This record gives sequence, C-alpha cells and structure tokens, in this order.
Amino acid sequence: MKNIKEVISYLKYFEDEYRTFYHWDPHERSSEGNIKLSYPKYDDRLNCFINAIYKSGLLMDDYAAHYKGGFTGLTPEKISAADIKELRGMLTFIIRAERFSEGSWAHAAKDKLFYYILKRLNELYKKKK
Repeated sequence: MKNIKEVISYLKYFEDEYRTFYHWDPHERSSEGNIKLSYPKYDDRLNCFINAIYKSGLLMDDYAAHYKGGFTGLTPEKISAADIKELRGMLTFIIRAERFSEGSWAHAAKDKLFYYILKRLNELYKKKK
C-alpha cells in the first residue's frame, strides 16, 4: 500500500461537521415531459480524496470476503474494532457502492463513515511504525 499518509491527511476534512461535502441539483423536466434525475455533485476536495483512495492500494478485489455488513454494519463501534483487512473491505464497499447507488459517498461523508475509517486507519498506521 502506498500514499497512506495522503489518505489519512483527509481526517480533519471529514471531521468538520459543518462542511458541505456535496449538493443535489433538483430533477429537471424536459420540454417533452421526460424527467432527468439528479445526482450528487461532490465537493472538489471529496473527489480528490476518492482519487487518493484509488491511488493508495487500499481497495481490495476480494473485499466481500472481509466485509459483508452493508451500510447498516458500518457503525463507529464496528469500524473502531476493525482490523486492517476488514477496514479495507469496508472502505472498498463504500467506494464501489457509488457505482450502483449514486449518493453512497454522500451518505458516507454525512454520516462520518469516512471519518471513522480514517481515524481507525490512522491508529493502525501509527501502531505499525
């Protein structure tokens, strides 16, 4: 794994409870009556974080073997007790979820899931040093 420090550097960004991580544009109706559904528009810094995750080597192909809990299993208690493989599985689950359910990253940012994952990753990283 590389660039772990860069990923961890986003901890303060996700800690800020007043930060706006995304916004949703309203649905649009065309002149023909078709509805164009909205999707989240993410903050530039959040997009940079996602890119850092992709570059870090933290994502796993076999993440489902290490994490099966879905979003309901992502609690601060569960995250704070996770080992590195389970933590990477959780992170991979969230990152991949956006492809199938727009707004997954918004949910993870708003509910502080990214924050708790980074906090735990930082703890594990410091132990390894």
